[in-house]
Amino acid sequence: MLAALGRCGGRNPRWEGGILFAMRLRWVVTLVLVLVVGCDSSARYEVNATVLEEARKIGTVIWEEKYEDDTAEGEVIHLLVVDAKGDSEKLSFEKAVAFLQSHGWTIAVDDRPRDVSMDSGKWTGAHLTVSTFSSSEMKNYADVLEATRKAGVEFQGLVGISAFQGP
Repeated sequence: MLAALGRCGGRNPRWEGGILFAMRLRWVVTLVLVLVVGCDSSARYEVNATVLEEARKIGTVIWEEKYEDDTAEGEVIHLLVVDAKGDSEKLSFEKAVAFLQSHGWTIAVDDRPRDVSMDSGKWTGAHLTVSTFSSSEMKNYADVLEATRKAGVEFQGLVGISAFQGP
């Protein structure tokens, strides 16, 4: 089902069969925006630069990309793969969540062990989603796999971070 959501409308062929956490995020973002914004599709929200700086402090950024939706919804999403330097996927994930909580982020949706959506206590409307990044999924992420090899990092330390801005 999630694969079908990632292919809806042919919005960006680069994502087709691509990053699983991005597809999950897209579903979560769409749901959140529908619930929070309602039908106001004229709003376009850009992620605050300081929110991205804080997300980057989780660890070493291995890969990053900005995705701008060209539909009326106008979503702007920043996707990051960060080496949180944990000894396992679970520890890396928990380390990233704990770091953000220590910086004023609160858990909005807890879907462990895969995802945790968080809201900022400092920046109104700022949202981050922390996702596990499994080494078994790496074959689907050519860009990330190449960046990981270049950086010489271990897969178990990686987490996916999705940043988006809402009302």
